[in-house]
Amino acid sequence: MLDVSFGEFLLVLLVAMAFLGPERIPIAARKLGEWTRAVRDAFLKVREDVTADPNAAEAFTQMQQTMQELSQAVSVRHVVRELSAPLMTPLTKKEESDLSDLSDKSDLSDLSDQSDQSEDRKSVV
Repeated sequence: MLDVSFGEFLLVLLVAMAFLGPERIPIAARKLGEWTRAVRDAFLKVREDVTADPNAAEAFTQMQQTMQELSQAVSVRHVVRELSAPLMTPLTKKEESDLSDLSDKSDLSDLSDQSDQSEDRKSVV
């Protein structure tokens, strides 16, 4: 549901240890457990109330389907992978030569700009 990897969980745990210290972590974990339990119980109660009414049950299932479709459509990891895929493909020989030609031309223009600037400085002095 939350899509948290082990590495992310470990990072959160280390940050919590740094800020709370070892003596307050058990207290914070207990409080977090209580809050999580309260939210879960409230959600289950709402779900039971909604499923008792047939019209509300249908609306609830449609809402769940829509939320699932939205979460799949807006998956950040999926979007990042999709956008970065073209950047991860190796360059062809033609693309490599085009890039080297561009960099060679820009190097030559930089050199000519520098020589122009040095000539301008000499004429000023």
